Amino acid sequence: MNVSHQINYFEFPARDIAATKQFFADVFAWTFEDFGPDYTSFSDQGLDGGFSTSEFASRSGQTPTSRNQSFDLQSLPT
Repeated sequence: MNVSHQINYFEFPARDIAATKQFFADVFAWTFEDFGPDYTSFSDQGLDGGFSTSEFASRSGQTPTSRNQSFDLQSLPT
């Protein structure tokens, strides 16, 4: 687990997981791990994250979800 106190995981909505994977593989040489038909993740690209199927991906202005996976809350600055 990355405990850097920085954003280290993003989730993006995508209308078509297969087309999204193909685009990022072709353009950036990303690799993916599928978790069922509606979610795929990428890692070791400078930032880890995933794409989830969403019919609202390109029309709603939906923004990516970020996660900070640091669980040491006592050490965070206040």
